[in-house]
Amino acid sequence: MSITARPLGGRLTLRHWSLLALLLGATLGLAGHRFAWAWLPRASEFLSPLGALWVNALQMAVLPLLITQLLSTLVRVDAEPSIGRIGRGAVLLFVAFLTVGGLLSVIVTTQLITWLPPGSELLAGWRVEPVIPGAPAALAATPVTFADWFKSLVPRNPFEAAARGSVLQLLVFTVLFGLAAARLPQDSREALARPIQALAAAMMTLVHWILLATPVGVFVLMLGVMLQTGTGALQVLGVYIVGLSALMLMCTVLLYPVTALVARVSMRRFARGVAPAQLVAAGTQSSLASLPALMHGAKDHLALPASSAGFSLTLAVSTFKLNQPIYLLFQLLLLSHVFAVPLGVEQIGMYLLATVVFSFSVAGIPGGGGAPSTLPLLVAFGVPIEGAMLLDAANTIPDIFMTVLNVTADMSVATILARDARSASPVPDTA
Repeated sequence: MSITARPLGGRLTLRHWSLLALLLGATLGLAGHRFAWAWLPRASEFLSPLGALWVNALQMAVLPLLITQLLSTLVRVDAEPSIGRIGRGAVLLFVAFLTVGGLLSVIVTTQLITWLPPGSELLAGWRVEPVIPGAPAALAATPVTFADWFKSLVPRNPFEAAARGSVLQLLVFTVLFGLAAARLPQDSREALARPIQALAAAMMTLVHWILLATPVGVFVLMLGVMLQTGTGALQVLGVYIVGLSALMLMCTVLLYPVTALVARVSMRRFARGVAPAQLVAAGTQSSLASLPALMHGAKDHLALPASSAGFSLTLAVSTFKLNQPIYLLFQLLLLSHVFAVPLGVEQIGMYLLATVVFSFSVAGIPGGGGAPSTLPLLVAFGVPIEGAMLLDAANTIPDIFMTVLNVTADMSVATILARDARSASPVPDTA
């Protein structure tokens, strides 16, 4: 039984307690912001170390969990012949999802921004000097190219990459090491697989313990978010926050019928499988922190093959960020509209391509967005960099929906990729 579905006091499960904590934190935070309760910010500041401790514990455990789970899968790759096919199919599926998501963002955003009057006078008060003088010029002079990103995939020192938390570089090293280990003779491979699988099991147990504190962590984090943001946003910020959140929510909902149709699994079963991970994502704004809940949902509710689901989920959580082209294109079109900067189809297409490429280097951690990589293009298009920086500062609430979209897409991809790995006769849908 998944830890999120295990009763904790009466009939309420950890998932129920966490949801109640989320709602309580949001309600108290909004009320405290609205009525200016002086005691609530002090209480939130006093409790904030608990939320930080919980997030740090998750971050501490997730990277070793990712590596051990991936190695455990690859070392016994002969037991699941579909792994190689899944790896190739995953890249194509990632690119397809990212491209369609970006195009959908363009279509929806061009309709949404008509609610705002065009012209730079709307944001006249937003024009501020960069924190670092000459920052736009420096950014434009040193863009992050595809060649730079490609060359950085292989770490010169995997231990240094681990110290920096370079997830993509560690993933490349882990995959290469795992594939090499899978080519060892049977006896050597089995001798190596046993301790790796034991480490993976121990890491999963550790994560179980950390997840028991989910209600406390979610309450503290949500209380702080709502106290800081409240509802007093300006017109453009309001459209940005509500519009981007709604766009992310719409894309998340669309993943349910897409997954049901392509993977031949009921939407109800998929919803039950991904719900625990969505809750962790909403509380932590971290795709990586949602990996344990994703694995449990894939096993307990979707009955996906353990090795193929483990491989596709770790790969997706590490490299697949569906929210990036959606959010960055929304931001570009909104800013170009309110600042009256004309954009052509070629520029939008170039930006879409850039967001797809750079999305693979975005870390699955809170605030790990991809805006810095695309800032040179904003400058080149004539969009004021101040607007992008100020909108990024308002990402607190949209980031919740952005992360939920990411983990939903991760589970969707894993479910689709595992379709061929399942037995010829589908698992009866008893959900």
